[in-house]
Amino acid sequence: MEIKNITDPQELSQFIKDSSLPWKQVTSETIFNNPWSKVEKNVYENGCTYSRMVKNDTVHVAAITNDDQIILQVRKYRPGTNQPALELPAGYMEPNEEPIISAARELAEETQIECNQLFPLVPIFWRADDSNSMARGFVGRIKNYENIVVPFNEKFDERKEYIIISFPIRTLVENLELFWNMCAPDQKFVIEAYYQWVANRKI
Repeated sequence: MEIKNITDPQELSQFIKDSSLPWKQVTSETIFNNPWSKVEKNVYENGCTYSRMVKNDTVHVAAITNDDQIILQVRKYRPGTNQPALELPAGYMEPNEEPIISAARELAEETQIECNQLFPLVPIFWRADDSNSMARGFVGRIKNYENIVVPFNEKFDERKEYIIISFPIRTLVENLELFWNMCAPDQKFVIEAYYQWVANRKI
């Protein structure tokens, strides 16, 4: 196999776009459906069959205090991994909702916290091989944090699925190997929020 040497980012971007192979879909069948997602069985003209999960994009918020603490959720259980998880405040976008509006809404719903302004991070696909869902990250400084009492989630989450904590973002980034149960998009957004925004004092 020949390795193509590319050094210019614009050239790489164009090369990716030009390298797409046409896959013509022959049939599609919904084999599972619930309020959050559906699973399709798709057959292509080359004979390949793939399952594909179709669901709304998600938003993830790195909300930072004035003393560089980050707001996190300790989820008591995640069915995908069958264990607890450490996550950013996050949720699904509503249809036709702007990502930044979704991010502010989810942050307020899950933590009762607002940020002065939210800045977008680089979005990523959850799993490009079998899902259409994109994870969209945001970072922002918390508004009037010293006057906010974050409840122990019984008040606004009847299922009591998670506990809200604050933690130094630099310490989190420097010790991510200890938090192997933090989902992949959130790890990426925490690192980007710290190095691109917090450490550089852009917010």
